[in-house]
Amino acid sequence: YYLGLNPIASAGIFAVAAALGAEWLSTRRKVRSDSAISVIWALGMAIGVLFIFLTPGYVPELQSFLFGNILTITPADLAIFAGFVALLLFLLAKYFRPIAICAFDSDFARTIGMPVALVNGMMTVLTAICIVLTLKLIGIMLLMSLFTVPQMTAELFTSRLRPMMALAAAIGVVSATAGLFASYFMDIPASATIVITQIIIYAVARNCCGKRQ
Repeated sequence: YYLGLNPIASAGIFAVAAALGAEWLSTRRKVRSDSAISVIWALGMAIGVLFIFLTPGYVPELQSFLFGNILTITPADLAIFAGFVALLLFLLAKYFRPIAICAFDSDFARTIGMPVALVNGMMTVLTAICIVLTLKLIGIMLLMSLFTVPQMTAELFTSRLRPMMALAAAIGVVSATAGLFASYFMDIPASATIVITQIIIYAVARNCCGKRQ
C-alpha cells in the first residue's frame, strides 16, 4: 500500500525471497533452520509494521491480511489458487519419491545423486506461495494452525507419508468447510472458526486415540 504495489504480488515476491534466504542460511551458513526462520520472520514483521505506520490513513484491507477475511476473496483469487493446487498435485505425483527421500534423509539422498538443494528449494518456494495465497482467508496470525494441526491430527492415525498427506488434506477440507458454515450462521470471523474447528477435531482424535491405546 505504501509503495502503491499490489499487496499479494509483493507479498509473494518477499515470501519466496525470505523462504530461499532461510534455506540458504540453514544450508550454506550452518545456521539452525528454526533460528533462520525466526530471523527472517522478525525482519518481515518489523518491515510490515514500519510500512503500516508510514501508510497515511487507515487501510481496512490490511486487517484482512493479519486476521483473514473471506469477503475479500475474488473469483480471480479462486482461479489462481485452483491453478496452484493443480500444479502442486502434479509435482507431488511426479516427484513424490525424491521429495520423500530428501525430506526424511537428505544425506542418503546426496549419496545416491539426488539434487537435494533443488528439491528443497522447490518445496520451499511452493510453501511460500501457498502461504501467500491463503493470507486473505486465514490471515498471517492464524496461518500456522492451518499448516500444522491437520498434519498433527493425521499423524495420530498413520505413520506412512502418503496416507498422512491424504488424511491431512481431508481434515483441512472438512475443518475449513465446517468453519465457513459455522461462521456464516453464527456471524463470526471465518478464520478463527476454521482454526477452532481444527483444534476441536485434533482434541477429539487425540482423546479417541488415547482411549484406544
